[in-house]
Amino acid sequence: MCATVAEGLASYAAWAPGWTPPPAITDPEALRGRFAAPGFIAHVNADVSAHVAAYPAADEPGAVHLMHLFARVTRQGTGVAAALLDLAVADARRAGATAMRLRTPAGNARAIAFYLREGWAQDGPVQAERAGTGLGLPFVWLRRPL
Repeated sequence: MCATVAEGLASYAAWAPGWTPPPAITDPEALRGRFAAPGFIAHVNADVSAHVAAYPAADEPGAVHLMHLFARVTRQGTGVAAALLDLAVADARRAGATAMRLRTPAGNARAIAFYLREGWAQDGPVQAERAGTGLGLPFVWLRRPL
């Protein structure tokens, strides 16, 4: 999953020229720690070319936060991301969640279009980067009721 995250973040250069992922969000040990957090659920497809990861939103009871959905470039457009997203939504419903949310960089038009096709909606205006999140890019919140 660490390699998929690294490749996914590297793809941001296509729409954020000159941007590079900060080491704090690509460090394999830091990622492993996040992947091992309590309540964390992840699904990886058979050849580990895509994954989805989510956890209960600590600041919003009843919501699940979708932390990652990355598909390697060679698997984009194949339906693997939609299938993994469906698994994450099903997990959230089984856990009794009433909503799912995520944030993605505002410049990531491909990701935003994907989520909109999958039934998500933008939840508020574009926001400046939140302190401590590490990306250094403006972002949008997307939401899906369950």
